[in-house]
Amino acid sequence: MRKILCLLLLSFATTAVAAPDPHSYAEPDKFLVRHVSLDLTAFFELHRLKGTAELTVEQKDPTANILTLDTRDLEIESVRLVEASGREKVLAFRLDDPDPILGSRLSIFFPECCAAPPQMRIRISYRTSNEANALQWLDPAQTFGSKPYVFSQGETIRTRSWIPLQDSPAVRVTYSARLQVPPDLVAVMSAARVAQAGDGPGVFRFEMRQPIPSYLIAFAIGDLKFHAFSDRTGTWTESSRLEAASYEFEDLPRMLAAGEKLAGPYRWDRYDILIMPRSFPYGGMENPRLSFISPSVLAGDRSLVATVVHELAHSWSGNLVTMSSWNDFWLNEGFTSYLERRLSEEIYGKRFADMEDVISRGELVQAIEDLKAAGHEKDSDLKLDLAGRDPDEGSSDVAYEKGRWFLGFLEGRYGRPAFDAFLRGWFDAHAFQSVDTETFRGWLLKDLARPGAPKISSDEIDAWIYGPGLPATTPVLPTDVFSALDRAAKDWREGRIATASLPTKDWVPMEWVRFLDEQPADLPDAKLAELRSAYNLGAAGNAEIALAWLQLAIRTSYEPAYPDLERYLTQTGRWRLVSTLFTDLARTPEGLALGREIYAKAKPGYHPSIRDEVERVLKLKAPTASGQ
Repeated sequence: MRKILCLLLLSFATTAVAAPDPHSYAEPDKFLVRHVSLDLTAFFELHRLKGTAELTVEQKDPTANILTLDTRDLEIESVRLVEASGREKVLAFRLDDPDPILGSRLSIFFPECCAAPPQMRIRISYRTSNEANALQWLDPAQTFGSKPYVFSQGETIRTRSWIPLQDSPAVRVTYSARLQVPPDLVAVMSAARVAQAGDGPGVFRFEMRQPIPSYLIAFAIGDLKFHAFSDRTGTWTESSRLEAASYEFEDLPRMLAAGEKLAGPYRWDRYDILIMPRSFPYGGMENPRLSFISPSVLAGDRSLVATVVHELAHSWSGNLVTMSSWNDFWLNEGFTSYLERRLSEEIYGKRFADMEDVISRGELVQAIEDLKAAGHEKDSDLKLDLAGRDPDEGSSDVAYEKGRWFLGFLEGRYGRPAFDAFLRGWFDAHAFQSVDTETFRGWLLKDLARPGAPKISSDEIDAWIYGPGLPATTPVLPTDVFSALDRAAKDWREGRIATASLPTKDWVPMEWVRFLDEQPADLPDAKLAELRSAYNLGAAGNAEIALAWLQLAIRTSYEPAYPDLERYLTQTGRWRLVSTLFTDLARTPEGLALGREIYAKAKPGYHPSIRDEVERVLKLKAPTASGQ
């Protein structure tokens, strides 16, 4: 524990008050951060950021004299109260010993002789650790170019490792930033770029005027170039990937128009995307104005751009209306998955959306079964209790897909036009607010009480929200979407269709995935070799097809594909892809040994959160508190 005292000696005895968010030390009922102003320099050789965060703070409780903030591994140099005159007063602070999940509480003290004004600016000088879990510093060999790169990933509670603030989705802030970076690199943020006279090379300024939760404050620094698709959309990426990204995401303006048609006006001014280095841990991250997108979606044929549809949908569900704690994660992801399917149907057709539904329902059922088998059936509720646990444990198919089907159930009872009006009303009434599950439940029940509303009981609603598994009211899936493909797969396995005669010409990636997933573990090596040769299956090309092929190779112990497996796992750091393959490998002793061998080579290119997950799967570290 590090202590620094200022000019006055203060008693550090305090009365513990439970924070409303179990994953934050913040007490927004006492002091509420309204704005964050950053002035940071990126030191690539040290893997650190250094500078100041100036917080505009509103005192909500006139008797409160301690401001508590969230931090993780930050080195706090000083804390000052900046008065309206510009004069600064040094404040005492205390940085507690770290909790393994929450990090360290930062307490800032206001002595009685100079009590806190109703609104104040608190300037904190600090630097980040070279192991900050929100930041990934990449050497040129880990990028698509010849220059270094760094990016932030704040979800779930990692922003506190590079900014001292109230790191809770219940607290929304506006922010501004001045970033000093090497002169041959470019900085981007989840905010509008602004210019100021006198700024030299390597100085970038940004401003986010709409209030957002802390996990959406994001930046990236690298050899970045921009291509505009329209006056509101464009893509950033490393120079060597610009041509490929410009082709792949040409439909971005059409996606944005479809989103506005369904969910209402887009309220973030611009929608740009940033194609990330291969070590980016997610398919996408919905940072407002600038979604971060995995390079694994660059298939060369626009077949995987639906990932962008999901991140775009977050512009309404998650960014505009945000969960108030990680226990309510489904409010972000369930709504977004529902909107994604609706947008997919609008853009790519109903059959495409139906295929997504069939595949994702199967994955949801498997996820629920796995939770039940592990003794964590309550984690298949929509409303979670993650107190005392890492909030990353709430990120499962339950939040995404059970949440999506809950809204699908409501759509079926309302009828689509009426439910669309209900959703728009929800987004409009709660725009730029953070809400919990009970707020949505109350809003829904109030709407259902009006004359002419559909008949949906509170018991039916609660079975979705507070009950495990899938309720009896779960909508029925279409039954024939994969019928022809499944017949072809069976005929091929049984020798009635030659490998080269499979009707693959018009298959979309989901059909390839279905075909490969349906193959049994005892499929002969000769059949696998024919598939591999006829369709160039391996580590390259479409990442989703490659994933399904490599899963089949693991399932059948097809050793000729193991070099491709190693190549794939060392060339991507996307969480779902990596976790899926290492989990499959860990099912057998031989696979576990191979997985550990590959991981030793792949580890340097993985985000810290991926390393934690893979090391758990490969039994290289103790299980989490939940046993997941």
